[in-house]
Amino acid sequence: MMSRRKWIVPGCAILAALAILVMIASIPAALALRLAGFRSQGTTADILETRGVEAPATIAWPEVWGRGEAAEGDLVPGTGGSQSLDSVTVDLWFLAQPYALPVYQLSAEQVERGQTEAGSPVYFIEFDEKSANAHLVQWFGENIEQQNRFRNPWVDLRSGGAVVYADVNLQIGWKRVGAVLMVDGSGRQVQLIGVDIDGRLFSAPPDGQIAELIRRVESETNRVLRELTFVDPAGQLAVQAIDVTEDRIRILAY
Repeated sequence: MMSRRKWIVPGCAILAALAILVMIASIPAALALRLAGFRSQGTTADILETRGVEAPATIAWPEVWGRGEAAEGDLVPGTGGSQSLDSVTVDLWFLAQPYALPVYQLSAEQVERGQTEAGSPVYFIEFDEKSANAHLVQWFGENIEQQNRFRNPWVDLRSGGAVVYADVNLQIGWKRVGAVLMVDGSGRQVQLIGVDIDGRLFSAPPDGQIAELIRRVESETNRVLRELTFVDPAGQLAVQAIDVTEDRIRILAY
């Protein structure tokens, strides 16, 4: 059983994707996916490109950082009085007490603290694709090695979301399968929109046992994103925006 401490951004989304891949491992082939209610929607690349264009606008970092104007798409805190953090303290409903997480365990490329013009604390957390995959190995590598349902996971960042791939044991052989996640219109929640097999996106069935499992996994993930609190000496911060590009995950909390 994975520790529930692993439900930390972006680990909660990765864990949700891995849960879906475990479920897919119980379905022996793409044909069986169709029989189980999954439907091919077209090529994954084309669908994600279209969805990426419709993704929420880039985080307006300077507006909360109080640094004035910045180039379009500039999310980097820069020199506006920010400081790098060695650890972050997080709190969730299932933790007995707030949990201090060293930044090296988070595997993020950048974790910085600043403040708004009103003096409130702001956290900026950034992963590139390499550090997102280091996060996956840091938190889930041991569990992946101990089971035989999937192996070789990889996070492939896309505009507005990501595909979490793994070689999945489909009982008739191993197959590369991806769980496809997108940030929704709020910019703070995620959607599991389907699975990728052979470059095609299969949407989840609208009802039935599999549909209910996917809804539960998605609901638990989004509850974490809503209720995750960063505990700072100056106050508590919540996730306000998640921005995903083809090479970056950026998280803003205040």
